Amino acid sequence: MDHTQTQSAKAQGKKRVNVKYMTELALLTAVLLVMAYTPLGYFYIGAMPITLLVVPVAVGSIVLGPKAGLFLGLVFGITSATQPTGLAMLPIIPVQSLVTCIVPRLFVGLLPALVYQGLSKICKKRTITTSVACVVAPITNTILYLSFFVIFLGGYMAKTQPQVYGFIAENGFFKSFGIVLATVGVNAVVEALACLIIAAAICNALLHTVNKDR
Repeated sequence: MDHTQTQSAKAQGKKRVNVKYMTELALLTAVLLVMAYTPLGYFYIGAMPITLLVVPVAVGSIVLGPKAGLFLGLVFGITSATQPTGLAMLPIIPVQSLVTCIVPRLFVGLLPALVYQGLSKICKKRTITTSVACVVAPITNTILYLSFFVIFLGGYMAKTQPQVYGFIAENGFFKSFGIVLATVGVNAVVEALACLIIAAAICNALLHTVNKDR
């Protein structure tokens, strides 16, 4: 095979990889959107919703890499801002609402990929690396979203719903964060378990078959 043929083969191979990458990213984006705007994505236990949107975000981040994870995290954040509660606050406190909904979700998409790539260098058991990386997504979502909620939306929520969030106005960040975290403890556990079981299984299947070259 001469140089021209080699270059052509490489170009075709790269094109096939790009097509596969974009196809998988588009499918995960579609799944994310369907889940976000149907009962599949959110259900409630208490005041805060349990979201399973972390599952496709974690899968995309681990299987397709950090750039795809960031994109899916952005989509996750935008869909969160366009839920009924988010839409109600957007006209009143638009910057705070968008920052709270979007910024934490960018890290939800980025960190699983980085953790997976880092662990893969020191641990060859893919089941372990994918499981740990998948759990990172819901943990990141819980910690960062609640932190941003207290910092950027706490004052507004304490003023408009004092019977529920009045404690935020009376306490500092750490105590308020602890109280909110305690109230959504069950939600956080359910999200973590769902991501561990569902997302890890999907990641392992894709990395073993469709994306076995990764």
